[in-house]
This record gives sequence, structure tokens and C-alpha cells, in this order.
Amino acid sequence: GSEGCGGGAGGGGRRKRWLVPLPPGGLALVACCVQLYPASDYRHAVLSPCALLVAEVLAQEGLPRGRVGLRRTLFLCSQALKLVTPSKRFMPELHTTLHRLLAASLGGGGSGGGGVGWAGA
Repeated sequence: GSEGCGGGAGGGGRRKRWLVPLPPGGLALVACCVQLYPASDYRHAVLSPCALLVAEVLAQEGLPRGRVGLRRTLFLCSQALKLVTPSKRFMPELHTTLHRLLAASLGGGGSGGGGVGWAGA
């Protein structure tokens, strides 16, 4: 069968989390949703699930591998910022991701470990 995206209630803690790199079509869909619908609503039938998807992808452990992964991550960060700014919300996944990227680019390594193709001189 097909796997769910987060495991069941209390059952997904020991399983390895699968990574969800959004394809270009998924990134375009997120961008369209952010552009078309009002982000200032507290609950929105389209933007609330979209914000959850963006937060889930940003919350994945590790640093992006290569320049394409970095561009996708930075694009998702910009979309997340557009989602939370009008409603004055806080998205901890956005903060953590930006902190990891900044630490890796400055040579701190971040929580994902080495091997990133975009950090370093």
C-alpha cells in the first residue's frame, strides 16, 4: 500500500522519516496559492494545508545537497515568509531552517553534517 506522510498517532517515532523534496510543479503550486489567496486569514481552506506542507518540508533534517536543493529551500523559505508575515504568525520551521543554512554557510556545520556542495570557499 501507500505510506502516509507522518505515521499514525504515536506510531511514527521509530521509523525513519522520508524526505519530501518538492518537484518544480509543487513549488509552482505553493507560489500560486500564496499569490492568489489572502494570507492574513487565521484559517483558510487552501493556505492552511499549504502552510503545513511548507513547514513539513522545511522541518526535514539535514541541509540541502547541491545548489538546486539550496535554491528550492530558499524559495520555500521566501514562500513561508509570505505566508506568515501578513498574519503576524511565527513558523519555527522557517527559523530553524534559516539558522541551519546560515550556520552552514558560515562554516558552523549546522545540524545536518558535512558534504554540502554550496557552502564553503
